[in-house]
Amino acid sequence: MSNLELKVLTPTFIGSGNKLLPIEIYDEGRTVRVFKFDNLTGQIANLLPPQRVKNVMLNLSREVSQNGRFKPLREVLEELNLNVEELNPDYTLEVEGNFQPSEVEEFIKTLKGVYIPGSEIKGAFRTAIFYHLLTKNGEIWEQFINELIRFLRNYNPRSLKPFAQHWENKIFAGKPLTEVFSNREPPKAREDLLKFLQVEDTEVKNPSEVLVLKTFHLRRSKKNLTVWVESLRKNTSFSFRIYWNSKGVESFLETYLRNLNGELRTFWKGLNEEELLRILDEFTRDLITFEIEKRKNGGFSRRQNPNSNDYFSILEKLNRIKETQKDEEIGTLKRLKEEKGFLLRLGKYTGRYSHSVLLAVYKKDREFFERELKKRFSSKTYWINEEGNTLGFCKVNLS
Repeated sequence: MSNLELKVLTPTFIGSGNKLLPIEIYDEGRTVRVFKFDNLTGQIANLLPPQRVKNVMLNLSREVSQNGRFKPLREVLEELNLNVEELNPDYTLEVEGNFQPSEVEEFIKTLKGVYIPGSEIKGAFRTAIFYHLLTKNGEIWEQFINELIRFLRNYNPRSLKPFAQHWENKIFAGKPLTEVFSNREPPKAREDLLKFLQVEDTEVKNPSEVLVLKTFHLRRSKKNLTVWVESLRKNTSFSFRIYWNSKGVESFLETYLRNLNGELRTFWKGLNEEELLRILDEFTRDLITFEIEKRKNGGFSRRQNPNSNDYFSILEKLNRIKETQKDEEIGTLKRLKEEKGFLLRLGKYTGRYSHSVLLAVYKKDREFFERELKKRFSSKTYWINEEGNTLGFCKVNLS
């Protein structure tokens, strides 16, 4: 078992699936106090007469039904003649940017605080192993690319997800490489070789110490999409442990997968914890290289034919701003590649290349990627924060 330390390098968000409502957030400019709804209503009930509390709840329900939203907490407390100092928040967050009362995507937590689920980190290992075997094993790649060609021709897919799942079954469940794609159920967990990798949840930390309220922006989109999230602070560290059960793998291979492809058998038997981290780092650094290339190829277009004589002068100004932004983003990515330790990428708003087979095809056969996949599956948009940082990058070191 290896003891590891994970350090956040760029803003990282792992969602709980819940959102904080305006009524749960007391905005103080550079900070906000967060009151989870049950905690808030419970405290108000202790400060006001029962009938007054009932009226408050009815008014809140009426506001939602009529306007489709909750009032900000500051307005609610003013109507109740309550001072926020009379209430105890669940936690307090610093704000980066000009916060406007709105919904905030909530970071995953236990009752005790913020953590990173082991399943999230294990998912990063899974993607990296898949990528490694596709790009390093010649027999696997040949079978994969030939079947991908048939898949694209016969299924006209809008998504590569079912095909990627099919190939994960081959890689992680020891299915024959010659098995053709079909829409069958994925294998049961007990058939998956990655069950021998155990990744513990990280330690739990105080939200006020490790989270910050940030905006994430969708770059190169015609829509001005912005979301508020509880993001991990840069340089926040978490400790956790991983364990690769090599004896269990060897026994499983001998008992259930005797006919497994020779190179795959050698790969699984030769794995250890440090090699797993190296594979994870290899994938992430290739991903950063791709992100750099993606930004280099960006920019505004002159295809439009506007009537305004000022159009091109405005466009040139926009291009200069764009080039500055692009240079800053590329500089940040290049500095990431200089980081020592094992890199990985976690969380939401990290893009489809962090979670799919597309990067493997881009790496192995650029011509095929440009011809067959780019128009169907590639997106020019990507998420950043206000400082232009690409999201979700972390590094791991052996403790």
